[in-house]
Amino acid sequence: MRTPTIDESPALREKAQETARMRASLETVEARLEDVRQLRRNTADQAEAIVADPLKPTALETEERVLANNAALLRAALRQKQNEFDAEHYKFCSDQAQRFKPEHTTLVKAIALAIVRLSTLSDLEPQFRDSVRRRGIAFADTLLRPMPATFAGSLDDANSSAAQFLREAIDFGFLTKAEIESEVSRTKKEYQNER
Repeated sequence: MRTPTIDESPALREKAQETARMRASLETVEARLEDVRQLRRNTADQAEAIVADPLKPTALETEERVLANNAALLRAALRQKQNEFDAEHYKFCSDQAQRFKPEHTTLVKAIALAIVRLSTLSDLEPQFRDSVRRRGIAFADTLLRPMPATFAGSLDDANSSAAQFLREAIDFGFLTKAEIESEVSRTKKEYQNER
């Protein structure tokens, strides 16, 4: 089943278009406000009008106040529309995410179990080296090369990447501690059976 996009959601599309229209209106008002302010700064007649009646607001001052007020109202309305859009977008994404949750859970669980397997086997590699050394074979001086896979870290180290990932996987319900312990046991048995 194809996943709908944001553009295919009529409510989101309408809110996005309305938000875009409000932004355009705000830009128009702000541009006009700047034009009026520039005119005010550059108009010699403005100075004469102020001298003639210093308490009477000029047409430019009145327009500037109206435009500034309109810009403030449009900014507030735009913030409100953006909040409405964000809420609708969050709901849309949450609804769609529910469809993908089972597949995501399966994938994360498979990754977690692979990390358990890797970490367990990585812990067994030094034990194997020690058993070879106990038989009197110098490990590094022979064809046997030490190959610890320490990049994931050991499950016995609470600060390792593997342990932190698995803690988070348990916390978010991707798998249980019992499933981890079962995978450790299964991996060790498989290794012993292959020897």
